[in-house]
Amino acid sequence: MENNFIGKKTKNDERYTPAILVKPILEYIPKGSTVWCPFDLENSEFVIALKEHGCKVIYSHINTGQDFFKYEPKEHYDYIVSNPPFSCKLNVLE
Repeated sequence: MENNFIGKKTKNDERYTPAILVKPILEYIPKGSTVWCPFDLENSEFVIALKEHGCKVIYSHINTGQDFFKYEPKEHYDYIVSNPPFSCKLNVLE
């Protein structure tokens, strides 16, 4: 399937997940895991909370030239955790 959303964003895509919604996820991620946050910047609540939880975090964002559909970290990661852009959520899940 061709992805028509690559590199495209809508005005509704940039919604930040508050810490109160990130914290419950931490119980499912073992401390010491490496987590890729593919839709996040350094100051994302996901990145901050996962680091505080004792995880190694790899983060990337389309604004820094790392499009999820074209980019994958070279480093090994155990989990992908993030809140994908609404406009392409089905493509992300695919």
